[in-house]
Amino acid sequence: MEDLELLRSQLTHPRPVQIIICSPSDTTLRLLETMFTGLRVSSTRTQVEAQRWLEQFARKVERVDFVILDTQSGDLADDLATMVDALGLPSLVDTRIIHIYTPTKGNSSGTSGRDSSQKVLRLTKPPRTFKMLQTLVQLRNPSPQVTVPVPERVVKGKPVEDPNSKRNLAGMKILIAEGNNSVDFHSVGRHDNPHRFLFR
Repeated sequence: MEDLELLRSQLTHPRPVQIIICSPSDTTLRLLETMFTGLRVSSTRTQVEAQRWLEQFARKVERVDFVILDTQSGDLADDLATMVDALGLPSLVDTRIIHIYTPTKGNSSGTSGRDSSQKVLRLTKPPRTFKMLQTLVQLRNPSPQVTVPVPERVVKGKPVEDPNSKRNLAGMKILIAEGNNSVDFHSVGRHDNPHRFLFR
């Protein structure tokens, strides 16, 4: 319970997420509404209604975070993602479509859709509370990728570039060459900003 409350807390601060649920099943609607207690939730039964709600909300609120779509058709989820992109509204820039479906023999992976916008994430039913909330938290607050530069090898006092020695760090490629008495940091890949630091 403490873990669930922690996840809900992350979805309510600094503002509660805005979620639109679309499912033809009363049972699924009630389940999801209970799952998202404390969040801003609107429920619809058809995709046409979901699209209408989505457009209305997008013009009134700061952001629509998620649409939970219960359907067996991956193409319908992708159509909704295309519609979100086509609206071109600032409040929909980061909107994600969570497509939930029941696995079947012919659609066990849920990848029958044609989504190219990367807005659709597919989850199998029945949705579990912890898994669903954890997914929303991760989508709302993606962890930044951190890369670390690797030192070059040195042969006879001269740096020899290692194939794996370059790493992208804050948009700049950096080479680190180790000598006997000094370490030189050379900025490469940005000729308009050549910084050189020498530590002895």
